[in-house]
Amino acid sequence: MANRPHDIKEVKSTCRSCAHGGCGAKISLEDGKIVKIEGDKDHPISKGYFCNKGFASLEISDHPLRLTHPLKNIGKRGSGRWVKISWEEAYEIINSRLTNILRKNGSESIAVATGTNRDFNHFVYKFANCIGTPNIVGVANECYVPRVAISKKICGGLPICDYENNPECVIIWGSNPVISNPDEYKYVGLADSLSKGAKLIVIDPRRTYLSSKSDHWLQIKPATDIVLALGMIKVIIEEEIYNKDFVNNYSNGFDQLKQYTDSFKPDYVENVTRVTFKNYSEVARIFAESKSGAIHWGVGIEQNPNCISSDYALLNLLALTGNLDAPGGNVIFDPPPILPSSDFISDLERKQKEKILGKKYKLAAELLRPPPHYIWRTIITKQPYLIKAMLVFGTNLLLSRPNAKEVYQAIKELEFVVVADLFLTPTARLADIILPVASWLEQNNIVDYRKYHGYIFAKQKLSQFGDCKSDQEILNEIGRRLKLPRFTWSHSDESLNEILRPSGVTWEEFKKIGYLRGEVKYRKYRTRGFPTESGKYEFFYKFFDDSVSKPILDYLGTNKDTNINEKYPFILITGARVPEFVASEHRMIDSLRKRHPDPLIEINAKTAVGLGINEGDWVKIITEKGSIMQKSKLSYSIQEDVVSAEYGWWYPEDNDWEDSWKRSNINYITDNSYPLDPLMGSTFLRGLRCNISKVG
Repeated sequence: MANRPHDIKEVKSTCRSCAHGGCGAKISLEDGKIVKIEGDKDHPISKGYFCNKGFASLEISDHPLRLTHPLKNIGKRGSGRWVKISWEEAYEIINSRLTNILRKNGSESIAVATGTNRDFNHFVYKFANCIGTPNIVGVANECYVPRVAISKKICGGLPICDYENNPECVIIWGSNPVISNPDEYKYVGLADSLSKGAKLIVIDPRRTYLSSKSDHWLQIKPATDIVLALGMIKVIIEEEIYNKDFVNNYSNGFDQLKQYTDSFKPDYVENVTRVTFKNYSEVARIFAESKSGAIHWGVGIEQNPNCISSDYALLNLLALTGNLDAPGGNVIFDPPPILPSSDFISDLERKQKEKILGKKYKLAAELLRPPPHYIWRTIITKQPYLIKAMLVFGTNLLLSRPNAKEVYQAIKELEFVVVADLFLTPTARLADIILPVASWLEQNNIVDYRKYHGYIFAKQKLSQFGDCKSDQEILNEIGRRLKLPRFTWSHSDESLNEILRPSGVTWEEFKKIGYLRGEVKYRKYRTRGFPTESGKYEFFYKFFDDSVSKPILDYLGTNKDTNINEKYPFILITGARVPEFVASEHRMIDSLRKRHPDPLIEINAKTAVGLGINEGDWVKIITEKGSIMQKSKLSYSIQEDVVSAEYGWWYPEDNDWEDSWKRSNINYITDNSYPLDPLMGSTFLRGLRCNISKVG
């Protein structure tokens, strides 16, 4: 009998092996089985770039630890006693429990949690708004959303680097795009510009690959970005190298900004930031005098109480130099002609908006993003109202939120917890119902729907694992059974047609097209103006009248308590990215774990000698919240009083599940209390005080 010819085909999709994703993927199938994944060279953003996490997607697809069926807890929380149940039974339990809680305690008694910028986040927010709860637990307050929020108020949208037009100068500020390719960016865009001669300036407390290749590296003290930016602005204004056309014709507040920056004298800036006037003034001149310049910034400048001020200062740098919405600068790209995500999400009723927690953080409240610790403390104290249930999608709360002890206590207090995930994470162990979710290879969706590069991409379902369902399928079905308004789709794929309808393209057609892009225009402010009251760019904008105690550009400083600084002499950076993992994801993937088996803390080599610490020693990291352990990585390129610890670490292989997430989890010892950013409520994750010692 002749061998049957194999059915071989190639399909293009979009990788989401990390939370941000968005890289083009070319997937080879043989007889319907995925046999190979590689980068798509035709993808307009990633251009063939593909990382180790993407290549490891096949390991995730059939991993022996993957959840395959819904599970019901039959013991105490965290006992690990589960029974498999059907989807129908899971949905019935969820519907019954949520209905009872809603009837007894009101819509605000249900909280919804989600992770960083997932493809299904719009479903999460829609679900929360339709059910009527203001209690969404996200990462917004310290990650990405601050720059989006202030940019929308001042500029009308988030301005991102226009690498397509080859900026003459690029500043990488608080980001490491060689390792981390989040949000709108892929490293290949920067690499292309550098290959064409762009000057590179890197502002980072740590020496990275890019800083070693840069024309100028400013090794800043953590959490002092606002002071450095204002020092640079002062140089540009004093030397009159700003863009006079933009300042004179399209802006307000220049004189106020000039007067405000007068106090940021070289001695003060040097003392606070540890960057010399000679170095930062030279960088300011290079950026201002370049024909085009772009700032590529990341969460490194946002994870501290100077969050919004730092973002605003960088916007001012762009505007002052004429690089806002300019070719080769930072551009506010128009989206494709699709349903705006705000229309899809719908709005929360006004009376429920009034119940949002942490109202004094005005910008966070306006966005319905309460600082998460307000939700934890409301659960624990039962004031000002009861929160009884939480639905968790795409996030491992015990690893990814500051002050994990408080998070743990709050989850244990809840009456009902549902967790949807691929694996049995520490957070999932605390659930009453666990729902198995599909990987990116196992679902249809529109990728980058809520990003700001002007594109959307197709992600196609190419396989099925166990009885797993996509997060949006699950949310749609829970919403439909609760009879929530606008949850009327018989299947979540129908929502994709709704999003695409303004473009005149159906989901089936979009899968073949692969992507849509909005029309690209520059300097749109010349015809559209800015979304401010004056219609101009505001260099000195005071938010919400007098509700913020200090002007938005104030530097709130770091901890000046001498006693604390003596007890905890080191400045702790948390959250430096590594190429193998994203937050707490992928610790059970063999190929990635072999490359990076242990959590690492980077310590200055001279400091380590004084403490008797050698390369590879286990080190205790101590804060006011407690202590954890990570392995030492010695370096001469980090300042002597700064240490940088990895985050998201847990040990799926450990039998002791509580120790597995506490032992090396940096968020077990981070804090979420005062001082906080006055508008967003962000906390110190890149400037906390700590001590270190060798583990005996």
